[in-house]
Amino acid sequence: MNYHPGKSLEAVVRRIRPFLWPSYRRAFRSLMARGLRERYDGERLVCCDFRNQAIDSVGGRYYFSLVRDLIDAGYFPVFTERRATLASFGTSQMKSLLLKERLGVIRSPEEFRQRYFLITDGDGPIPLLAERAVTVNYDWRL
Repeated sequence: MNYHPGKSLEAVVRRIRPFLWPSYRRAFRSLMARGLRERYDGERLVCCDFRNQAIDSVGGRYYFSLVRDLIDAGYFPVFTERRATLASFGTSQMKSLLLKERLGVIRSPEEFRQRYFLITDGDGPIPLLAERAVTVNYDWRL
């Protein structure tokens, strides 16, 4: 049996820090306050619904690159209220660069009243208003 006490402790700390560390709590509160008010009328929506903190690996570079590409493609990025991934916007060097961009935060994709593009790492049913959906998989591939 391979037991790595340091790795399991690290995993526990990663899971609880968005709830306990003041910098993470401040970042989460400030993002939640943005809502959808920065969106222009008629702008295409993309909803990023990431539950797994694996999207934050490599210092948030993957997350940053994905969102930056979506903005460049003409989408208005909207994030769901997932504390684990939103709270690190204020502490991740790469993700904090996105705070200068126009973006929105909602509690769940069911809040949308118009069609949108969904990117998720969840395995639940795809909401009816999601015209397109991409499911992110974090498994290793050969």
